[in-house]
Parts: sequence; C-alpha cells; structure tokens
Amino acid sequence: MVTVEQYDKEKHIEQVLRMNLREDDKRELLASSGCPSYAVGLQQSVELSDLVCYVYLYEDRIIALSGASDTWLGSALVWAMASDEVFEHWQEVEPLFIKHVNAVLDIPGIKVIGNVIDLRNEAHIRWIKRLGFTLTGDTIELGGYTFESFYKERKKI
Repeated sequence: MVTVEQYDKEKHIEQVLRMNLREDDKRELLASSGCPSYAVGLQQSVELSDLVCYVYLYEDRIIALSGASDTWLGSALVWAMASDEVFEHWQEVEPLFIKHVNAVLDIPGIKVIGNVIDLRNEAHIRWIKRLGFTLTGDTIELGGYTFESFYKERKKI
C-alpha cells in the first residue's frame, strides 16, 4: 500500500538522496536546475518547497516526491519526481497526486499553479495532463533543451 508523509528533512533526506529517480526525471532536473548533479537539484527542490512537500512511500521506500513553493501574485510553482516503481503503483498514487495538487490550489491566496516541463519527458507530459494541467505552448530553453510551461487554475465557484 502506498502511503504519504509530509517531507521531514531529518527523517527523509538520506533516502531522498539515494532514491532511484527515473532517468528522464534526472535529465529534466539537471537541465532545469542548473545544479551540478541531480541529487543537489533534488535536495534544492525539497528545501525550497515552502508550501508543501510530500514523500510517497511503498514498503518504506520513497517512490515519488512532490512539492510546491509560493512564487508571486497568487501563483505557486509545483514539481514532482519519481522512480520507475511509481508506475507499478499508479492506481494508488494518481488519486493521491490529484488530491495534493488540488490542496495547493485550496491554499488561501493561491489562484494558479504551474511550472515548466522538459519536452523529452513524455511520461511527465502524460502525467500532468492526467492531473488536469494545461500545456501553454510557450517554450523556453533550459540547459540546452526545450521546456514548455503548464498550469492549473483554481476552479471558479
């Protein structure tokens, strides 16, 4: 069974740094962060997630991470990274990710969430679409690769 915990640096950092990230996620993290290694980029991502940061565990192993940081004017930057094992547990993981994405939109003052995605990372593109994000068509070059912005807005009542 997949469980979720709030990220706790003392409890999780060693396991996060040993996590077997998907190769596509490593490439995306290196290109987008400008960090010298994906481990440094991953550590930076969890430390900068000032709104929320979750670890998704299967049998006490971290199989995915997600986080969000406040940016400006009612927007938040969201991210997620995973091991290949996450796909073996996708039926359990997907509703948890949807719940957490929507919870960020429920934070007072947050109206839109988003980020950029490496267009080489096809699994991530499918993933964000399933989570209800919209690709904008706007691209940017990061680390020599093309990234496209994506977003999700709070539903209007």
